Amino acid sequence: MMLVVALLIAFFKPAVSIGMVGLLALSLLRFFLFNKKKVVDRIQDLDRGLVLVFLFFILWLGLSVFWSEDMSESIKRLRRFSPLLVLFIIIVVNADLVQSNLQRIIQAAVISCSAAALPTFWFFIFPDQIPLGDGYTFIFKELTEPRNYLKFGAYSPFLDRLYFGYLTAFCLLALLFLWLKENKLSAIHWFFLLLIPLLVMLGARGAQLAFSVAVMIGYFYFFIGKNKVDLTRGKVNFRKYLIVGSSLLAVCILVVLVIRSPRYAQIQWEWSEYQQNPTDHESMSQHTVILRLMSWRHNVKLIKESPLYGFGLGGYVSAMENSYEESGIDLPVHTNQQFLFFGVVGGLPAFFLFTLFFLLSGWYAWKRMKSRPAQAAVLSIWLVMLIVMLFDSPLNYHMPSFLFLSIWLGFVFVSD
Repeated sequence: MMLVVALLIAFFKPAVSIGMVGLLALSLLRFFLFNKKKVVDRIQDLDRGLVLVFLFFILWLGLSVFWSEDMSESIKRLRRFSPLLVLFIIIVVNADLVQSNLQRIIQAAVISCSAAALPTFWFFIFPDQIPLGDGYTFIFKELTEPRNYLKFGAYSPFLDRLYFGYLTAFCLLALLFLWLKENKLSAIHWFFLLLIPLLVMLGARGAQLAFSVAVMIGYFYFFIGKNKVDLTRGKVNFRKYLIVGSSLLAVCILVVLVIRSPRYAQIQWEWSEYQQNPTDHESMSQHTVILRLMSWRHNVKLIKESPLYGFGLGGYVSAMENSYEESGIDLPVHTNQQFLFFGVVGGLPAFFLFTLFFLLSGWYAWKRMKSRPAQAAVLSIWLVMLIVMLFDSPLNYHMPSFLFLSIWLGFVFVSD
């Protein structure tokens, strides 16, 4: 079932929701029939502080429903965060299966992402063939109108462009660190040559930035540790250094390509437009950089107004609309930062509990890993999640939430 979800993840958003329901049912069945003692032992082996922080965070989010102005909206929002608990159950029950099939799951996700890349390349080369409308043509998502795909990123025929970018970045990281760990190339690693141009074309700037920073810092961590060991033994592992060097060269090329692309020139243009016309809200509503800046500013303002309780899970949109209206701003409301989002809906307790859980779980996962490549992989994965969550709120939506939490919680329970 895990392999099926991994194979379909790049093509069908419903695959995630249906997959979670199916995996949860199978996990509960496995728990009650075969695996009860092992699961209890796994939870007891976890760091007690980590478990308490996680439970308090979930409890606080649940309680925020009661001080939200719109109870029905709060319950609806609470269901969106069900993957937090559902994936915890799935992974804690099936940690042994995840451990033994981890490489197959990664390979399935890489194959899925690479297969979805092919029609993406096709439509990027032949944009006149992109289906237009407000629905689907066969399984291809329609666009409401043509656009400049160099400035605004390639058309993604299946998933949201940003979600596809996150999936691509994680697949690339998995390939790089499997390469380091195995110290040899296998057929699956050649998909790297397909996924790098895909990440560039998609124009998902958060994913590009996160991937580039994560690889550089993760590989630097690996290189320093490995170099010390090799020097003390009087040996130099040239193959490992070749892998590190070639991977970093590919990342440097990626950085140069994306920074010099029209997609990044768009940032400068949006900022200059905002400075010239700071009250032109109609234009600003299409400028993602300005929308983020406005969103962050008003998120902080709302946290200051209600630092203890926040505005509840169902109160985010109405609180932001009121804040914009008070400042004479007519802009759509978005959630552009995961940490600040939890601060708005649950006050400083939710903000600090979530931040603490993120840091503690990363530290715990890093300590569980024995090999240097695995530790470097944990460091890189947490950097990707951190950078993405500083610019977006992936946990607010099912597909990216499933992707992030599967990797996040998977590292907590799986060792190398």
